[in-house]
Amino acid sequence: MDEQHVGNNQDSSETNWEMIDALMDETIDRSELPPMDDSFFTRASWVRDEYDLSQLKGGVRGKYAQRVWQDTFPMHPDREQMLREIEAFKLMHRQLVQEHLGQYVAIFQGKLVDHDSDPVALLQRIKQKYPDQVVLRRKVEE
Repeated sequence: MDEQHVGNNQDSSETNWEMIDALMDETIDRSELPPMDDSFFTRASWVRDEYDLSQLKGGVRGKYAQRVWQDTFPMHPDREQMLREIEAFKLMHRQLVQEHLGQYVAIFQGKLVDHDSDPVALLQRIKQKYPDQVVLRRKVEE
């Protein structure tokens, strides 16, 4: 989470912001959310079927879908770099399981740069060593 988004409430809040920042994607409970895989978007319709687009001047089904998609789910400018780090994690996963099972690891530019059993401690070091850089943090599981 960006420090600015936390706002000025940090002093009066009892929220453990370091713990929130250290949350890993796989630790967030999404059990009540419907799956948003390819089949979800295949079934999705941007314009209701009952609308007669032939009556609209220049009406094109899904014309604004991309803009709506980007506004609703904005892509982070560093997304491609993060995808490369995820691929690197997958490639080294077998070795990580052997050496760091149960620990949190940090992957930067395709290399393991740090690990720790404490995700908050790892995050603090990563923020210090690699400020404003894309660093993947994941828990190593089988």
